[in-house]
Amino acid sequence: MLNKTTVWKHMFSVAVSAAIVFVMASLAIAAPDDAAMRKKYQDANTLLKRSKLTEAKKELLDIIQNYPDCVYTQKALQDIIYVYLQEGDYDEAGYCYKMLVDNFSVKSAPGDSGKATAVVKNAAPDSNVKETPETKKEAPAVADKPVQPAAPEVQRVPEQTAKPAAVLPSKPSAAANSAQDRDKKISELKSKYPMVGDDILQYTVQPGDSLLVIAKRFGTNVERVQELNGLISDVIRLGQKLKIDVAKYSVFVDKAQNTLVLKKNGAPIKTYKVSTGRNNSTPVGTFKIVDRMIKPPWTKPGVGIVMPESPDYELGERWMPIDKPGYGIHGTNDESTIGGQTTSGCVRMYNKDVVELFNIVPKGTEVEIVDGGSNGHSA
Repeated sequence: MLNKTTVWKHMFSVAVSAAIVFVMASLAIAAPDDAAMRKKYQDANTLLKRSKLTEAKKELLDIIQNYPDCVYTQKALQDIIYVYLQEGDYDEAGYCYKMLVDNFSVKSAPGDSGKATAVVKNAAPDSNVKETPETKKEAPAVADKPVQPAAPEVQRVPEQTAKPAAVLPSKPSAAANSAQDRDKKISELKSKYPMVGDDILQYTVQPGDSLLVIAKRFGTNVERVQELNGLISDVIRLGQKLKIDVAKYSVFVDKAQNTLVLKKNGAPIKTYKVSTGRNNSTPVGTFKIVDRMIKPPWTKPGVGIVMPESPDYELGERWMPIDKPGYGIHGTNDESTIGGQTTSGCVRMYNKDVVELFNIVPKGTEVEIVDGGSNGHSA
C-alpha cells in the first residue's frame, strides 16, 4: 500500500515529465527545420536572380516576420534591402537597415566568416560605385550606403579615376527647395516669432510637437535645437520655450587647400582641415547635403556591408552624403590621413570636427567644392 509521500512523489514525477514533453514539443514546433528554412531562403534567392522581385519579397518577408531568430533572417534582411531599393521604397530599405544593424551587427549566418561584417548576397550587380563603399556579390549586390538608407544608384567612376566610397545614396531630399523660397520662409518666421539673438528666435512648444517636427518646421536639425537649449534628451513639454537657430549655413570646400569652411549667412565662421580625393577624384560644383547619418553601415568593395564595430569601417562618426551619388562628407578611422589628397573622392574630416559640423548643418545645406589651385576660387 502506497503512503502519502510516495503518492506525492509519483504525482510530481508525472507532472515534471509532462512538462518536459510539452516544452520539447513546443520547441519542435517553434524551431523551424534548418533544411526547410535553407530551401526557403534558396528559393527566394533564385527568384532574385531571375529578377522576380515581387515573389522574392514575399518569401523573404515570410522569413523575416515569422522566423526572426532563424539563422537565415540576416541574409533575408540583406536581400530585402536590395528589393526595396529597386522598388524605390527608401523608407522600408532604411527600416530594414536599422533591423540589420540592431540585430545582426556582429552575427554571422551559415557560411560566413564570423567577422563583424555582413556580406550582402544577391544584391544588384556592382553598378556604379564610389569611394570605399561599393557592393559586390555573387549575385546582384546592394548599392552601398552608409545606412540607412538610401537612394538612387551610385554612379560608376571613369576608368582613370579611383572609385570613391559608394554608400547607399540617400533618398533625394525634399529640403532641396530654392534658396529664395527658404529665405522667404525664414523672413516670415522672423516676423512671426520673437527674436532673442542674431538669427535665434523663440518658439513655444505646441500640442503635437516633437523636436523633429520643430526642427523640420524651422529648417534646422534636432542636434542644433538640443545644443542651443541644453537638452540631453528628445523630451520636451507643452508650453516650453525653445531657442531656434534660423541662420542659413553653407559649406565651402577647397580641394587645393584641403580645407572646409563653414559659412553662416554667407560669412565664414570656422575653417576645418580635411582630406579630399587623390587623382583629383573629388567632384567640383555646387551640391546639397541629402541626408545626415550617425555611423551607418556601408559597403566595402569585395567585402560587403561593413558595420561600425569593424576595424575596416572608414566613415568615422558621421556621414553626410551629397546629391552627387556616392560622395559626401564623413569622419575617418585613420586621422593621420587628414590634410592630404588621400580619399577616393569624399571629403574626410577629423571625427570631432565632423560631429561638430553635423550638429550645425541641416539636410539641404549647400556644399560648394572648388579646386582653388586651378581656378583661384577661394572662400
